[in-house]
Amino acid sequence: MVSVSKKKLRRAVDRNYIKRRVKEAYRLNKFLLEEREVPKKLIALIYVSQELMGYHEIEPKLKKILQKIPAAKNPRHE
Repeated sequence: MVSVSKKKLRRAVDRNYIKRRVKEAYRLNKFLLEEREVPKKLIALIYVSQELMGYHEIEPKLKKILQKIPAAKNPRHE
């Protein structure tokens, strides 16, 4: 889920632009979660900047966020 505040970006065109860029960056980098065996989680991304950013600015930030999500720990089977 991607959320962009109406207070920060007034025009719907701008909010949708950011949402599309964030979703595409996630789609292309979700393998970072899969290769570290992170269990499926619900992720909400909230865009708080008042500036429009392009894909090449958003992608490295999203990668950093995905790498911070902790990997799964092996549960003990008793």
